Amino acid sequence: MADAVRKENVNLPTGTLYGAHQAFTVQATGQLTTAEAYRPLIVAYRGGQPVRLSELGRVVNSVSNDKIASWYKTSRAIVLAIQRQPGTNTIEVVDSINKLLPSIRNQIPASVKISPCTIAPPPSGNR
Repeated sequence: MADAVRKENVNLPTGTLYGAHQAFTVQATGQLTTAEAYRPLIVAYRGGQPVRLSELGRVVNSVSNDKIASWYKTSRAIVLAIQRQPGTNTIEVVDSINKLLPSIRNQIPASVKISPCTIAPPPSGNR
């Protein structure tokens, strides 16, 4: 079944148009983006008849894994944990990250909020 879904859900450039001063990539997107688009997908044949994904269960818009979630304070979040390597200067690592933040903010949607926070490691006796 997974192979059938992969084969029907492609997102590859189909060609290039070359002009005098520019080249354009032709994109024929075959990528499925909603549950509704997946429902009629044929995933197998039984007795010569197609078996559609919608016949096997509920097909709903959701996340890849709904069993794991991250929270920051009271909001859903994506957590990126950065740990310094042994022997590196903690202050330099933090300064480097802070220098990168404006560039990262420019590349993400305005609705996404970056909230740096620091979590202290446990005392050495509790490891």
